Amino acid sequence: MLLDDDTAATRVAPSLADLLPDLRDELNGYRAAVDRADRRFAAAFALLRTPGAKPYLVAGVGRERPRGIDDFRDNWWCAPVGTKKPVEGPAASFLTAAERESLARERAKLRAIPTGPNYLATIAIDRALKTPRDDRVPEALHLAVRSTRFGCVDAATSRRSRQAFTILHEQYPKNPWTARTPYWF
Repeated sequence: MLLDDDTAATRVAPSLADLLPDLRDELNGYRAAVDRADRRFAAAFALLRTPGAKPYLVAGVGRERPRGIDDFRDNWWCAPVGTKKPVEGPAASFLTAAERESLARERAKLRAIPTGPNYLATIAIDRALKTPRDDRVPEALHLAVRSTRFGCVDAATSRRSRQAFTILHEQYPKNPWTARTPYWF
C-alpha cells in the first residue's frame, strides 16, 4: 500500500490475513474495496488500528501487542530524519540487476513517506472530506488524532491533529468516537 502497488498488496492480503488473524477484517475490507481511493483508505484504516505496524523490519524482539499502544512510544513509524538514511543491508547477490533497481526505487519511495501519524491522518482527513458518509471515517479521525499523541511526530503533526479533530467534532458531533476525542495534540 505504501508503495502504491495495489496488485502486490491485493495478492498478499489473503496470506497476511492467515498470518495476522487480528487484521483479517481490515484486510478483507482492503480486498473488497471498489477502487484505488477506497483501497488506500482501507489500508490506512488498518494501519491506524495497528500502532505497531511499520514499513520496515526491526531487529530483535518485536512488540508484544501490535494492536495496542506501546508505553515506550513505539507506535506507528518515524520518517527518516534529515538526509540520514535508514540502515539497509547489502543487496542480495541472487537478485538480478532489474530487481536491484526495483528495490532501490521501492526504498526511495519508502524513505519519502512522512511519519506514520502524518501520513495516516492525511488519508483519514481526505476520506472525511470526500466520502463523509463512510461509517469508518469517525473512528479513523479519532485514531488519527490519537496517533499524533502516541506516535512518531514532527513539526507538521499538530496541524494534522487539529484538522482531524475539527472535522470529527464538526461533521460527527454525536458520534461515540467524537466523545472519545476531547483533545487534539
